[in-house]
Amino acid sequence: MEDVAPHLLKEIEDVFQSKVKNNKFISFFLKRMQNGQANVYDVNGFASNLGNILGETFVEVLNQDMLPDGKLYWNIAERTMIPMIEQNYELINEAAAGVQKIEDMKKGIGLKTIKAPKPTERIKGLIDNVTVDGLPFEEVQRRMKEPVVNISESFYDDFVKENARFRYKAGLQTQIIRVLKGKKPCKWCKSLAGVYDYSQVSDTGNDVFRRHENCHCQVVYVNHKHKYKQDVHTKK
Repeated sequence: MEDVAPHLLKEIEDVFQSKVKNNKFISFFLKRMQNGQANVYDVNGFASNLGNILGETFVEVLNQDMLPDGKLYWNIAERTMIPMIEQNYELINEAAAGVQKIEDMKKGIGLKTIKAPKPTERIKGLIDNVTVDGLPFEEVQRRMKEPVVNISESFYDDFVKENARFRYKAGLQTQIIRVLKGKKPCKWCKSLAGVYDYSQVSDTGNDVFRRHENCHCQVVYVNHKHKYKQDVHTKK
């Protein structure tokens, strides 16, 4: 059987780059970055747009006509989808770090940024889900689209979580903000929307950092230069 993975990966890369180049939001975001005007909400939009573009690209290129026997085999998905998903991870973390530097300069904060750990197992799980034996191809395509958007948005969620923790421990006042998105947000998302002091959501399993499938709520963090003052006796 011919090894089609290298050709498919090249095609995915070309289509993805073309779509990114023609995406109005991403062009707008990059200009705002260059001008020092981009903010944390822009990064969330950047992550969402990258995820949408990549998901659309997978559906467009990894079609039945291009695949051996019209099937997406695991080894093909691994060698074509994982490199591109990991590229989104890098692009989103790079953008998040760049915007954080802009925000820090405005506030006179000199802390570094922390790169979020790569969710290797979750990425592998996505590949497992699109290559289930006997899965109708329409479902394969659905699983190539929305879950890729979801995981791309979660890359920024993870950045927020890591950096909020680091900055809170460094003594900065740190807040987590979860904003509802979508025309009909679910009851669970409505219950989580709001502004939190980081100490309220510092538990690593806290739901405020989580998102379900088709959830596009924004999760960002802001910090302020003035530090907490603690009474050494009362610990308040």
